[in-house]
Amino acid sequence: MQLSQARNTTRRISLTPLIDVVFLLLIFFMLSSTFLKFTGLDIKGGQTGAASGDIANLVLVRVHADNKVEVNGKTVLLDNLKQHLAALGTSETPETPETKAIKGEMHIVIKALGGVTIQRVVDVIEQVRSQTVRKISVVK
Repeated sequence: MQLSQARNTTRRISLTPLIDVVFLLLIFFMLSSTFLKFTGLDIKGGQTGAASGDIANLVLVRVHADNKVEVNGKTVLLDNLKQHLAALGTSETPETPETKAIKGEMHIVIKALGGVTIQRVVDVIEQVRSQTVRKISVVK
């Protein structure tokens, strides 16, 4: 009597479920990771009927569509805007009607005129921020 040996069959492991799991993990990590760091500007809107406070420290900054910036009616380059506002708030500035009341803490009102891009307004806000400026309002 001849006994036959059992055939030694090897089963191949299917790679399809493994590939599915790898792709699911890849998608999960791609969606859960952050590629860019987004920063935001802290802008507070005005309140209806609220008192505006002291208007003596108010500075009006107009942003024109042709890359022109005016501070209280005087044309200023965007690169020099921070220095110009700092000069308005210092005591070394000569006493003029424009600088007479603007000493210490300023309230900046930025008025975006027609055709101005939001990026341009954000650039102006970045230049305006300093230690002496506590309030920034953007109006249209």
